[in-house]
Amino acid sequence: MLFKKQEKETLLSQDQSALSSALGRGITSISSAKDELFHQPNIFNPLDYIKDDKYFLGLDHQTQQPLYNDESIHTQIVAPTRSGKGIFIAVKVVEALRKNKGVIIIDPKEDDFLAQVILEELQRQNRTQDLQIVNWSNDFCYTVFSELDTVEEATKKMTVMLNLIENDAELGASYYKKSERILLAKVMHLFFNSKTLLEVEFDLTLQNLSIFLKYIISDLISNYEFQKELEKNKPNFDKLASLSKRYFNPDLFATIEINYSNLSILESLQFSISEFENVSIYNKYHILDSLTKGKVLYIKSDMLDETALKFLKLVITDIIQFSKKYKKDTNCLAILDELSFYPTQILSAGLSTVAGFGVNFILAYQSEAQMKDENLRVSIKDNCQTKIYYKSSDDKTLKYIELLSGLELVTQKSKKSNETTIRQQQEAHMNITRLRALPRAKVAVLIEENLNEIKIFQTSPIPVKNKFNWDNLNSKDVAIKKLFLLKAFKVELKQEISLDTQNQDEKELVL
Repeated sequence: MLFKKQEKETLLSQDQSALSSALGRGITSISSAKDELFHQPNIFNPLDYIKDDKYFLGLDHQTQQPLYNDESIHTQIVAPTRSGKGIFIAVKVVEALRKNKGVIIIDPKEDDFLAQVILEELQRQNRTQDLQIVNWSNDFCYTVFSELDTVEEATKKMTVMLNLIENDAELGASYYKKSERILLAKVMHLFFNSKTLLEVEFDLTLQNLSIFLKYIISDLISNYEFQKELEKNKPNFDKLASLSKRYFNPDLFATIEINYSNLSILESLQFSISEFENVSIYNKYHILDSLTKGKVLYIKSDMLDETALKFLKLVITDIIQFSKKYKKDTNCLAILDELSFYPTQILSAGLSTVAGFGVNFILAYQSEAQMKDENLRVSIKDNCQTKIYYKSSDDKTLKYIELLSGLELVTQKSKKSNETTIRQQQEAHMNITRLRALPRAKVAVLIEENLNEIKIFQTSPIPVKNKFNWDNLNSKDVAIKKLFLLKAFKVELKQEISLDTQNQDEKELVL
């Protein structure tokens, strides 16, 4: 029996097979992805599309129809630099202001246009006084401590900022962090109650806390050295006279729950806080005005300054603590840009509950790989119902989008002799080839928990008259009033002659 040699089935090239059929669109090729997606977005004015009862995203990249969603609880934005995420954020801010929401913005990069968009929107609403700008580091008028804080709340925000929360990955350092945290609580109790406990009154500022610690350390050392010298058989009375001078009333100072054995921990705490002494931090704007009164708190930080990034963790703690404390009145949008540079555990824990307190977050960073804090990254994914991804070169980000996009049936064509076979196969709906075909900026992929498929939409900037004038604010010089105490108290010595057989001098401490 003769068998005819079977001809090998030949698949058509990708470009040839990238044809749709009744079985679905054609299998993706570079050429088909380019034809479908690689076209520049249209220019439009987002203000024409904002609605009171909807969450405006942009225009559909294919149909150019406006894309809306119901109000989002939290939004995640993953976008490289210059991709246009600031354009989307500006729309969300205007949308919030038109709904009488307060807004808190953390801007670590000095955005040229976002502050201007806000200013012009507030001009349209005749309330420009509601824009409160806190400018690192020359005019940082953020109220750190106030009468609205309990000692426990103030201690909590300092604990977060100084990274004194124990971490399973740092078991060796846990003991020291716990010791510093315990002592910090004692220091904060003294700091907030100094008028009663030490008869000293001063402004509750971060700089004054650092200086207050210096004075405590100084008096502890003086007291220790004084007692040490006093116990000698032949003490140096000139040295005793020098060591007898104190910043605080010795009677009152003797009653505090801090002693010389705590000195090394105190010095470590003071060293950590001292880096804020040269920043013009003073009490003027309080975060509660944005949480409950519809004002805009614009915090311009510096992502190249480690001290600035540490402080942002305190701001996040304030947002969570005050929104919980005043949840009946809180109605606010909080925008944290470049979040990967200042991740904090309290945000990881707070995302699941803070929406119930009246705060909606927009959390933005550059790529999935850049977010090193795994707990925070998982918390963001779990709690952000709206996820927006701009074109990325990070493989971790690309694979994650591809995974979440789901699978669809596509057409694959193959040729055998003169016969063409059409079959179906599965392909990721938004595979890497299609993702890489997106324009570099102003076009994003939407993954929304309320939708069963992803969307591709485009954004366009809100027109403004000019860039925001940061130079004027950056040149401002603010003098800060700092705590200054003299060594106004003194431990006095009275020298008596004892009547014992050795007739030695007896030293008595008279307070």
